Amino acid sequence: MRMIKRDKKGDATILAYVLLITVTIVLAVIVTVYMRGKAKAQSEYISEIVGSKLECDAVAINVYLENNDVYVTNIGSKTIDAEIRYQTNDPDNPFTSRTIDNITPKPFGAITGNFKKSTSVMNRADKVEVIPKVKVGNKKVACVDKKAVVS
Repeated sequence: MRMIKRDKKGDATILAYVLLITVTIVLAVIVTVYMRGKAKAQSEYISEIVGSKLECDAVAINVYLENNDVYVTNIGSKTIDAEIRYQTNDPDNPFTSRTIDNITPKPFGAITGNFKKSTSVMNRADKVEVIPKVKVGNKKVACVDKKAVVS
């Protein structure tokens, strides 16, 4: 029986090509998985920004100060919370914040209801800021561009 000699140099070349292709495929899979995660996070971030902008577009408030009370009327189309920030003459506590929850939209022609709520401002505030907040998904988003300032 005759023995056929094998060329070992040819085996090394084939092995190198197989390893090169394997490494390329593994790297492609790693990059694909990484980019998918990045794209998903970016997509969620963008949709949150767009969603909050759309929700804030439906917000409108009227604010007035009478004696020591701040009155907030929701004249928009979304139920809101209102963060009341005010500065007082009290040196121990110059900045204070309160929240009024669940101010519903004002129905056309209504005079009373949950669309108008108030909170007391202690020590007669010099300046009052009212920042409406809307619920977007599971978060409450401040509509800073709809802020009202009363002094």
